[in-house]
Amino acid sequence: MIKVFLVEDEVIIRESIKNNVEWEKHGYELVGEAGDGEMALPLIKELKPDILITDIKMPFMDGVELGKILKTEMPDLSVIFLTGYDDFSFAKEAISIGVEEYLMKPVTGEQLIAALDKVKNQIEKKKILTDNMTRLEQESQKNIQIKRYRFFGELVRSKMPVSKLIRMGNELGISVMASAYTVILLKYYFNHSDDEERKRKAEEANRLLSHTDSQEHVVMFQRATEGYIFLLKVQSDEDIDKIRERFVKKVVEIASGFEDLGYFIGVGETVHRVHEISRSYDTASVAFAKQYEMGKNRVLYYSQLDKREEIEDVSVNIDFREINMEKTDKAVLVKFLKNGTGEDVDEFVEDYFKAFGEKNMESFLFRQYIILDICFIINEFLEQIHGAKKKVADQMFGENYKFTDVDTLDKTKAYVKRLIRMAIELRSESVVKKYQPMIEDATDYIRKHFSDDDISLNVVASIVGLSPSHFSTVFRQEVGSTFVEYLTMVRMEEAKTLLKCTSLKSSEIGYRIGYKDPHYFSFLFKKTQKCTPKEYRMKGI
Repeated sequence: MIKVFLVEDEVIIRESIKNNVEWEKHGYELVGEAGDGEMALPLIKELKPDILITDIKMPFMDGVELGKILKTEMPDLSVIFLTGYDDFSFAKEAISIGVEEYLMKPVTGEQLIAALDKVKNQIEKKKILTDNMTRLEQESQKNIQIKRYRFFGELVRSKMPVSKLIRMGNELGISVMASAYTVILLKYYFNHSDDEERKRKAEEANRLLSHTDSQEHVVMFQRATEGYIFLLKVQSDEDIDKIRERFVKKVVEIASGFEDLGYFIGVGETVHRVHEISRSYDTASVAFAKQYEMGKNRVLYYSQLDKREEIEDVSVNIDFREINMEKTDKAVLVKFLKNGTGEDVDEFVEDYFKAFGEKNMESFLFRQYIILDICFIINEFLEQIHGAKKKVADQMFGENYKFTDVDTLDKTKAYVKRLIRMAIELRSESVVKKYQPMIEDATDYIRKHFSDDDISLNVVASIVGLSPSHFSTVFRQEVGSTFVEYLTMVRMEEAKTLLKCTSLKSSEIGYRIGYKDPHYFSFLFKKTQKCTPKEYRMKGI
């Protein structure tokens, strides 16, 4: 319902407008009224209408001054001016402040509704465009997060040349050049059972933590809803010790500020080369894995472990001669994700893992690298599917993920099979859902504006943000009919309702649903309904 506010100093005219317009019938709600601009201003700010109808000439504060103030403070407010003065200077002032309509008094109810409908049409178009822009911006932010996540994956895998890592980081606004690095892993545990409360706390904690990303020495990568990776980087070991302790203290303070919020922090070794960041991550992971033994609200440094767990050096302990490079190539998994079925997943994963070499797959750390690689490939494959990337990331690093889920080869295979099956399901869903929001916006717009003079394929395509040719193809695929066929069907539905429920002439009905030529309306009706409008009306009597 579009909210309308009326300002008119002449009581008789104001009452006439109020009482002679069927507001609700036409989709409007008259939320307030006033006799001059000064009285109207605080009410309008409080009630926040969509449309203001105001007289230009009024005592105390006229319509032009009121419009100027409101257009500054409420730029989305639409204004319709009423005036009995046929003076071009008023029209110029109206145009200068961005008034949508300008009507000469006396104004009939029909004229006012026509003006309101025109403004409402503009409001709805703006809303759809704003929604589309918001959706694009959200998608852009998600893509940035995925690119950051992928960038950290490249740092961890240590396969990319340093020069390329530097360029990749610079494109994301991340400088990786430093003399010392430490990786810190953090996870929050929300004890509150209320999902809304958990979500609120997660958002607030994320907001507070995100401020650390603005610091020169700290880069944050969000693992999932409640998990984070922090890369600390400075020019000396002494500095990194100070920054690490200060940073850990701040993270604990953030967690302590929430009721029923637990945490665990795993701190890796300090390293001195970009390609050694992977070792800092590995040692942080070993410390982080102790959360299931030691419980919540702990900060554990790898260096503090009583019995240090040696981290395998993949380059030394992995026999690359056992790896079938052709079968383990990224393209093999991508091809399966594109064309594979759920029934084929078990066989594919068994063959895929076998290609890495049985001895190699006995290494827990090597399996971790394989899983990380698979997640990056799946995320990249699902990049165009709304919401899919987060689902895969949650499976990998979500609150229910444990290192014990993949502490054996069989568990690792089962885990990867779940990820790939989920990716295939999301792929299948995307075929149906990819254009669903856009088609819903398009059909909704058509049903609301089928009688407009200017409605066309080009207009609706611009509303949903596609080119006319692309929109035409997608619309036919998703709806099962062409744009013109669908528009005709909607108009004929309304025509049949009017024939049954009103005494309007056939020509009047045709005009009302968007056909200015009554002969063309009768021709289309007979073609689509297999009878004339008159014959259809007689059937209902």
